[in-house]
Amino acid sequence: MSVGDDHIQLSIDIDIGGTTISINDRSRICDDAGLMDALKPELDEYHPAGVAPSALIDATREIPWRDVVRIIDVLQRHGIRQVDFTAPY
Repeated sequence: MSVGDDHIQLSIDIDIGGTTISINDRSRICDDAGLMDALKPELDEYHPAGVAPSALIDATREIPWRDVVRIIDVLQRHGIRQVDFTAPY
């Protein structure tokens, strides 16, 4: 599946409390449990039939790589296999 209209946009930022994640500019999450909870309605909205969309991750170089890998692991547990990254800026 290519990235297009049927992808989930994840923006990863560094905050005072650590790494935070926004999903489609709606949710602000700091931990794996919060990410898993926030993904469920997004998956239901995009694909009621249960087919997972792709994910597009926007993260700056300041984000620790271990956090990006952890987020990809959570996405894969939800069946999202296609993960792409935005161009660095």
